[in-house]
Order: sequence, then C-alpha cells, then structure tokens
Amino acid sequence: MACAEAFLPVLVAGMRDLVSRDGGGEAGVAALLARIDASGDGNLAIQVMGPDAVDVRGHAGLLSSFVGPEAVWRIFCADCATACHLDAEVVLDMMVLLTMLTCGYLSARSHGSGAGQGDLAAELGPLYTTLTSGPGEGPDLV
Repeated sequence: MACAEAFLPVLVAGMRDLVSRDGGGEAGVAALLARIDASGDGNLAIQVMGPDAVDVRGHAGLLSSFVGPEAVWRIFCADCATACHLDAEVVLDMMVLLTMLTCGYLSARSHGSGAGQGDLAAELGPLYTTLTSGPGEGPDLV
C-alpha cells in the first residue's frame, strides 16, 4: 500500500507534464485522453478489475508514456522496493497495474455521458482541475 501511495503522485505529475506540454487546459487534457485511448482506453481498467490475469510486462510501456523516461521509473521502483522491503518486480507490477487503472478510469470518465464530446471539465470534475493545475494547486487528490 505504501508503494501505491508513493507512486500515485508520480503518475499524476507525469500526466500533468503531458497536459502542460500539449497546451494545457482543455487541449492538453484532450491530448492526454487521446494518448490513453490509443493505449487501450477504458479497457485498461477493465483488464485490471477483470477475472483474467493481466499481462503486466506487455503494458510496462505505459510507464514510459505516462510517467517519464524508463530510467526515472526504474529508480523509483528500486527505491520503493527497498523502502517497502519488496521485490522490485512486485513493485513494477503494482506501478503498471495502477497506471492501467488510472488511465482506464480517466478514459471511462471522459466518455461517460457523450463519448468525449462534452465538456471535459464537467466530465472529469476535480480530476480535470488536478491535471490542469500546478503541483500544490487544485484539489488534493493524491
């Protein structure tokens, strides 16, 4: 649990960076959602919550897409594994699963009441504010 709590802010920061790089606001969030949809959309969350085993290694590329360069998340993984007395592969699996769940949830929320044609701020609620605000601003979701 401690590793998941430590990783979620890293994931959100990576997503914020992507939103900012893609123009911020509605345009940046739309670009982030397009990237998520190209990676598996809401099915990412369904895979995590479903009864079948998840091909975690096959989805490890999501970390590079949404967190940052592999060197960055590999260091986080090793540090977290050491701090939590877990095998690094277990931590890596958790990171991939949490990324899949978060991305899938964002995709599903954005398509919730109009297949993404509505107002993203309304569709995502406080998640939109979190993704478009700077660190320490907006709702404290993590």
